[in-house]
Amino acid sequence: MLLEDAHDISQMDMMLKNSVKYNAKKLDEQLAKLTKMAPIQYVTGIAHFMGREFHVDPTVLIPRPETEELVAWIGQENETKNPSIWDIGTGSGCIAISLAQEISGAQVYASDISDGALTIAELNNSNLDAKVSFFNSDIHEEVSDQPTHDIIVSNPPYIPEKDKNEMSKNVLAFEPSEALFVSNEDPLLFYKRIAEIGRKKLKSGGSLFFEIHEAYASPICDFLARLDYRPIELKKDMQGKDRMMRAVIGH
Repeated sequence: MLLEDAHDISQMDMMLKNSVKYNAKKLDEQLAKLTKMAPIQYVTGIAHFMGREFHVDPTVLIPRPETEELVAWIGQENETKNPSIWDIGTGSGCIAISLAQEISGAQVYASDISDGALTIAELNNSNLDAKVSFFNSDIHEEVSDQPTHDIIVSNPPYIPEKDKNEMSKNVLAFEPSEALFVSNEDPLLFYKRIAEIGRKKLKSGGSLFFEIHEAYASPICDFLARLDYRPIELKKDMQGKDRMMRAVIGH
């Protein structure tokens, strides 16, 4: 991965060529970072998602394969022509940009509270020739200026602080904690707020899609049901864990 993404040397080159050229100083610096547990995506500056290359740095989470499954599910479920989609907490923009390119005619909006994340997302939007509209937004404040949407999607912070001891060093030391963790006292904080926003900003019959912590599937479903989202569907990821949720608003 290091040679391919940072030095443009493919596996085929390594198999078929007697020798390949590379920047030795650059490689030594990158290997030094890897020995300190830096994620390879931050060392190369590239993360692969849905067959595309996204620029990443420590201001954004590294896109995960489970999130690819969420994007694929949204594409499969969408039956609306030219849907309006809002990605809340966009980070690198991987969800929003992928949906804009996977769903023909989609109008995609994406927000984040982090200016650093939005800078990365805008760069990816430009590099991948997508047409996503990005903006800074704190979802805990009023969002009345947003139009209504057919789909709202979010992969919000959902790991309770108490789970930090179970996580690997390279995640804790390098990835942005504000995009990962939520307080032990209110682990559903972001789901509750986004669900409330959905009641106002989803069109009748519109869908709310979440990536979730498998331990909180049941309470999230219960909360959505109390807000009159129906039907509510859970979907397992490739590891067999409850990881994705779809809820339809009827108003």
